[in-house]
Amino acid sequence: GIEEFTTITLGGGTDYNSTTTQSDRGELLYTLLDFLRLRVRYDRICWNLRPVILAHKLLISHENDSAAHIWRESLTERIQEEANMFVTRLQKLQAQYSIRMRTVADRVQERFVHPMEVDHLRSLVKPSLEESKDIKLGRPCFDELLLKTNELLENPSGAGLEVPSWLIALEEEIELLRYPDYIKHDEKRLREVIPQIKLSYDELQQQLTWWLEQQ
Repeated sequence: GIEEFTTITLGGGTDYNSTTTQSDRGELLYTLLDFLRLRVRYDRICWNLRPVILAHKLLISHENDSAAHIWRESLTERIQEEANMFVTRLQKLQAQYSIRMRTVADRVQERFVHPMEVDHLRSLVKPSLEESKDIKLGRPCFDELLLKTNELLENPSGAGLEVPSWLIALEEEIELLRYPDYIKHDEKRLREVIPQIKLSYDELQQQLTWWLEQQ
């Protein structure tokens, strides 16, 4: 939508202004627009993949790790060719204009599966905390969590202006596990302000039909 495009434009513009010398020359603005076009095309596919990402999130929330792993592998395999095309196009733009455009590059290099990887990373927090109670049983989940976070730290994202999404997700998960009563209290207050509305099957179908028509 317009709000999402505005967010992309502002983020890309900040990156363009702060990290490139081309930003001093107004006649080279088309270089920024080429990167933004690539980003918008990428995000359009991400929007179509949202049901797949949500299904993976549900598998994670129900602690069905084996099914979630298969789901991630399946999407990675199916979308790999498309992801490679975007990365190739990104590399051509970077070489053509001698611009890095970190915010766009990081987004494209997520290869559509990064949200699922973040959900998986988040799912490792709870078993890691449980492992810390008895280290004699080993700590495979913590070791995997440490390995993946170290990999993410070795490849910092963005232009250094925002906290990485995976770090925010880990913080939220830790807060949820450490202060469950406080979180539940907040959720109860939210339900009082915004009451839950249950839909019938026909109403749900109407909502889904409308949602698909908006794409």
